[in-house]
Amino acid sequence: MNKRILIADTVFILVALVLMRFIDPAKVLLGAFCFMFFYLYITKRRSLIIHLIVASIVAFVWMSIAKSQYSYNKSMFQIFGMNAFPFFAWSIGLLAAYIIYSRAEKIVKDRGFIRKISLFSLIYIPTLLVFEAVGYNVLGIQNIGTSAYSPLPFCNCLHAPLWMQVSYFALGPVYFAICYALNLEDIKSKKSK
Repeated sequence: MNKRILIADTVFILVALVLMRFIDPAKVLLGAFCFMFFYLYITKRRSLIIHLIVASIVAFVWMSIAKSQYSYNKSMFQIFGMNAFPFFAWSIGLLAAYIIYSRAEKIVKDRGFIRKISLFSLIYIPTLLVFEAVGYNVLGIQNIGTSAYSPLPFCNCLHAPLWMQVSYFALGPVYFAICYALNLEDIKSKKSK
């Protein structure tokens, strides 16, 4: 990926975060999610569309399990009886972690699954914590469904029961393992078709 794409990705994320201050965050993420298909296509990263679909399936399964835990302090719309915000946040967030990983992947190229998933996890966990902390502490997006639970002590985020906190940390590696098992191609080496 070149520097222009990196700049465009960064602008895309920042615009979405700013818009969430003023517009229903679920609607912002719905717009971002839909736009991503076009955006990935025009930036010649078409293979990432498959990664986004896999991320969406992982997010859908997660939301099917945990949908009763999500109730926010801001009005957000529902899809299939699920809160739309965490569905789109997980779909986009998992893909974002993979995009960051793909830029660092050369470190573990041809080094096996364990090293690759370890590198992905080293990228995914801080990314998850940063976005959770920004969402909760800066944007004021708070899940009142789990607000009675203690947060992680170092970031005032992830107010949730222990099983959910563990699941949050596991979802990224699960997503990566699925992509690996499906033998999805390295996004840098695949030529756009």
